Amino acid sequence: APGAPLLTPGDSRIGVTWTPPDDNGDAITWYEIVAESTNEWSNTFAPGNTRSATITGLTNNIAYGVQVRAWNGQGPGEWSPGSVATPRAPAGVRELRISWGSRADDRADCPLGTECRNLSYTYVGDWPSPPYTVECFDRGARTASFQWSGRAETGCYYWGGVAQVVVDGVRSNELAWQRTTKPDPPRAVAVTSARGNANSRG
Repeated sequence: APGAPLLTPGDSRIGVTWTPPDDNGDAITWYEIVAESTNEWSNTFAPGNTRSATITGLTNNIAYGVQVRAWNGQGPGEWSPGSVATPRAPAGVRELRISWGSRADDRADCPLGTECRNLSYTYVGDWPSPPYTVECFDRGARTASFQWSGRAETGCYYWGGVAQVVVDGVRSNELAWQRTTKPDPPRAVAVTSARGNANSRG
């Protein structure tokens, strides 16, 4: 297998460089390069006489694990050890970062008896004045879309899953569910769900 690849992140892309493995007497014809995040997967192929490639179409501010394997007449070899990189927009471009906000257990959006939280937003770069179009995502699936006039804790409510939002076309980082240290309130209704959910504010 190739060694762990050297990664160079860019805007929605990652450059990948690797050291070729021993071909065991059968010339390498192709390399396969894979980038995978929590809910995205992308791959590309490069000719056997090359040592680098670029994976494009990735989402900024999300970490991707990258691996490489060689192909020859006998089929695919073993995957390389993984390396991790995070694509980012160029300096001066707007970014959005989210973190867990306060508890909101009493909201009608949240199932009774669950711990429910909203998000805090950090805006980086030159943002216009609100209102903004906000889209809520859970594990990559959009769950709500609405107009919002502020920049503080707002809008998307979670009680599990993997949170992500898009505000004014700018996609945030992903944020895995994290409980607070405060105990849950008494559960008046048993709620069973295979995944978390998000709802819009009103």
